[in-house]
Amino acid sequence: MWLHEGFKVYSRFEEYSFLTNLIEDKSITIYRKNNNKYSFNAYPSDLYKKRLVKIVYDSHPLGVQFKQQIETIVANGINFGGKYTIASWGCGTACQQHVIIDRSSGLIVHTFTSELGIEFQPNSLLILKNNGAVDPETGLMD
Repeated sequence: MWLHEGFKVYSRFEEYSFLTNLIEDKSITIYRKNNNKYSFNAYPSDLYKKRLVKIVYDSHPLGVQFKQQIETIVANGINFGGKYTIASWGCGTACQQHVIIDRSSGLIVHTFTSELGIEFQPNSLLILKNNGAVDPETGLMD
């Protein structure tokens, strides 16, 4: 059984343990243990070393609509998966919009949203979504 100082197991469901901190004023906060089984090293990618192609903004409607936000981020080069740039911006309360741009073709190849951020690395194909839900001190998810 997994224990964390100051917390107790409130409930379990499948592979999840739901924890609570000390009860105060008849209210509790429930936390879930972060069971992240993935590592960036398990999904390596080689870095693209050729010339970066100009972005084809009209390859996706978001490219045209958010050209200025994308231009600012792509100026920093590759930031994901060896040959991609992920550009992100807010789309409302607890909402982030992301586009993935293939820097070898300039095309926007994928879009997605998250609620609590993402984590990625230039030399890995792994994207961790909603990593902002994890408390860095406890490793628990509120």
